[in-house]
Amino acid sequence: MIGKKQVTLAPQTYGYRAYFDALLNYELSLFQRDSGKSNKLKQYVINQSRDTSTREIQLKEKLHLDLAMQQKVILGGCTLKHRLQLNDPSFYSFKKAAVTSCALQIKECSLSVIHFKVFEHIFEAQQTAIGSSPAIYPITRTEVKGLTIQQHVSSATLQNVVIGKLAKKIYIALVKHKATLRDYELNPFNFEHFHLNYLCSFIIGDTQYQKTPFTPDFDEK
Repeated sequence: MIGKKQVTLAPQTYGYRAYFDALLNYELSLFQRDSGKSNKLKQYVINQSRDTSTREIQLKEKLHLDLAMQQKVILGGCTLKHRLQLNDPSFYSFKKAAVTSCALQIKECSLSVIHFKVFEHIFEAQQTAIGSSPAIYPITRTEVKGLTIQQHVSSATLQNVVIGKLAKKIYIALVKHKATLRDYELNPFNFEHFHLNYLCSFIIGDTQYQKTPFTPDFDEK
């Protein structure tokens, strides 16, 4: 929030947005390659083979919010408010049957903000500009939607996936619905293809984009 204006949203799908942002736009630090042989839970950032006793770790990451992704400097004097809400431990952690519970305790949290000192003539020009019109920050909206496809169906049509301005890019990932709920034994980031063999999108109901549908063959070696 800037002052009393809420400018970015971070729903329960924030974990997936942070995952895709880090994986597609930055680097693979803290990610571990899955062997693909037995335990798919090894895709977790910290897997179960490491020490599972109580310990402290330090993590540093940027906020995956639309406001944090834009390039303009926010004017001084603005009040910024960030509300962080933790996921249930069953979403991001794995425990064995013998373990009754697990918990994450944040002992310290800080926000690093870079401050710039501008020249006096620039400051005066800014004051003159915002005296006649509000400051405008071009924000590229990024949204992660969770859609459900029923079991035991051979085809599905999802209506109104994008409402309003058309998206520049669309990424699609498939995961078991149960894994996104409170389940310590399933990895919510274990994406599968579910033998998908046909995918196409339509704009305003009847205009297919792109003209050639996506027809993968995951069984082909």
